[in-house]
Amino acid sequence: MREVPDSQEVFVDATSGASVIVELVERADVQVSSHSLRTGAELTPAPQDEGSAAYFWGDAASLNDCGDAVRSRWLPAAGAPLTLGFQVCDCSQPLDLGELPHLASAAAAASLACGVQAPRAVQPGRSPLPPAYVCLACVRLPRVGTDLLLTLHVPPAGSPQAAETARALLLGVLRSLQVVDWTLFCAKQ
Repeated sequence: MREVPDSQEVFVDATSGASVIVELVERADVQVSSHSLRTGAELTPAPQDEGSAAYFWGDAASLNDCGDAVRSRWLPAAGAPLTLGFQVCDCSQPLDLGELPHLASAAAAASLACGVQAPRAVQPGRSPLPPAYVCLACVRLPRVGTDLLLTLHVPPAGSPQAAETARALLLGVLRSLQVVDWTLFCAKQ
């Protein structure tokens, strides 16, 4: 277990170990070029905005000590020794803002990244964590200088059906998510 910062809400299913994390972070500068153009009140997203979920997914994998990215999607067979310290991002895509009815008017872009993360780190006296299927959605909210991250962890990583179920669940939560009081955000200067 770890301490949960004020910028996160964490929900865990005690039976399966699956968790959902809702996190508000200061808008990250993941753009490597100046392709974003302000036109009136709208922001035209750069490709880096649309791929921001992949940036945060990789950052989380690094923080979880998952080692380098690998290209294989195959996991060890049941009963085989676990290979620790790898990450496989098998899905990275922009999301249609029209599918986010409660956030679309405030968002510049939204994207999704999913894949398997297998932490290397083992705490003394504990068994290694199994690989988990991790889906992360990022909704960029430039008016309030915030990136909204919604992350679903499903351990252990398993079948393609589990991956599709995880993606569908995350998108369902994202579609229903709404900000009731925008004054809770500090206005971006």
